Amino acid sequence: MRLIRRIFPLMVISLGILAGVVIYAGKQPAKRKPAKANTLSVETQVLQPERFSPTIVTQGVVEPRTTTTLIPRVSGEVVAVSPNFRPGGFFEKGDVLLTIDSSDYRLNIKSAQAELAEARFNYELERSQAEQAAENWSKLERQQTPSDLVLHKPQLAKAEAAVEAAQAKLQRAELDLQRTRIVAPYAGRILEQFADVGQYVSPGNPLAKIFATDYVEIRLPISEKQSGMLELPSVYAGESARGSGPRATVIATIGGHE
Repeated sequence: MRLIRRIFPLMVISLGILAGVVIYAGKQPAKRKPAKANTLSVETQVLQPERFSPTIVTQGVVEPRTTTTLIPRVSGEVVAVSPNFRPGGFFEKGDVLLTIDSSDYRLNIKSAQAELAEARFNYELERSQAEQAAENWSKLERQQTPSDLVLHKPQLAKAEAAVEAAQAKLQRAELDLQRTRIVAPYAGRILEQFADVGQYVSPGNPLAKIFATDYVEIRLPISEKQSGMLELPSVYAGESARGSGPRATVIATIGGHE
């Protein structure tokens, strides 16, 4: 019995080794399968040229086409302003926006009128003297030709120039009086206000910045690629691009409403 217990493990091990030898001897070598080529399935279509309308989306800021800075041509104290002479105020073409004190300019007109009257009197006096000098020379019955100085021609020309200078001075004074009323050059709105009642203004000091409400412009930036998709007109001197470019739909969101 003890002998069987000792021999039995050796018999199991021997049988295991024998089975392994048999299995290894009967194993067939692995066969390598040929690799299959990977093929791609594609669909083809013949392309035909067609026209289409691309949609270009961009954005910009609405700006007035015409913007002007009002500057006085005369100096003085501001004595009145329009009720609409405030930032955001509307006005029409020809409306008086601001009035400068005109007292000094009215006095200048009276002074210029007096100078003109005196210049005209001196001209008429000199003209009568020239006529009298020519008449006196003819009565002397001299053979030589009288000089211009004897006939008062230089004196008459000087008197005539004085009349023209006085007329120009009067026109300048009247023009300065008109310039005391700052008139709107077009219909628009006040963008910025720089002067008010009681303020002293002088030429070169801005009164307000205004803009016209007839046209606005929106500058829309586009890329080089987008530019190639649009037929933008080429405008040269003397030409207008109005109505010749692509249509644009303008959309704005104001107060949460589109």
